[in-house]
This record gives sequence, C-alpha cells and structure tokens, in this order.
Amino acid sequence: MDLLREFLRQHAHEMPRTMLRYAIEKMSDKERKEWMSIPQTFTPAKVSRTNRFAGIPV
Repeated sequence: MDLLREFLRQHAHEMPRTMLRYAIEKMSDKERKEWMSIPQTFTPAKVSRTNRFAGIPV
C-alpha cells in the first residue's frame, strides 16, 4: 500500500478517473474520497478519424 500511495502522489492528478478508482478500490472510504478530490489534469488524446493501419477514413 505504501508503494501505491507513493505512485498516486506522483501520478493521481494525471490518471484517468476510472484508473484511479480501480487503484484505490481497497482503501478506506475516507482515503478514497481524499484521492478522488485531487483535481484532474488528464486530457484524453484526440481520437483520429482515420484507420491507423490502412489510412482509410472511418
């Protein structure tokens, strides 16, 4: 758990919320709420409208 907490201190702000929820699911309610209150700076990558393997517009 200590290793997980150290990782979360460094990366929780940039993690997608679903990933963060899975990472903290075994923690106490109080600690989960604290981790979920961290402002998110993650921005999903823009989805390309082209099939990346064939170069064909989707």
